[in-house]
Amino acid sequence: MLVSGQRLADGTVLAKARFFNVTDSQLTRVPLEIRQDTTRLQVIGSQNSEALYHDLATGTDKSILSTTGRGYYVLGLISPNHEPSAHALNDISAIADKYAGSGLKTLLLFRNEDDASRFNMAQYPSLPGNVVFGIDNRGAIAAELTESLRADTRDLPVFVIADTFNRVVYFLSLIHI
Repeated sequence: MLVSGQRLADGTVLAKARFFNVTDSQLTRVPLEIRQDTTRLQVIGSQNSEALYHDLATGTDKSILSTTGRGYYVLGLISPNHEPSAHALNDISAIADKYAGSGLKTLLLFRNEDDASRFNMAQYPSLPGNVVFGIDNRGAIAAELTESLRADTRDLPVFVIADTFNRVVYFLSLIHI
């Protein structure tokens, strides 16, 4: 018997069991089938919500969880003065009222202090209050996403939607659209 499963964000698992015969001294090939449900969120990776970043507003190191609170949040890795990153910030600004009303916290992280110092917040006066800026301490958050999602996080921006149970349910790299 071959069993496969796909865990969804709500904890349920779409399982598939397949029975087959194995004949002595013969190679048996069975295709691996994984059930999909495109109508519900699927867990595609993990992100430690206790990971620390440097909060630019407070000047202190904080956990993602302490900033976002319980539930879903958006995490973005961005670059200053960089067209795809600027485009994403402009898109958020364009729907600022609706975005703020969603209550969804968004944490946007720069790679290092140098990148953060080159960012001009005045260029984005319409960003909603639920957007927080910080620095990815030693690149630990980007490294975890790279490993968990098997994705290249060097080409910025990168966005994920995750929850504070450490489940990533969405990944987007604007450079590859």
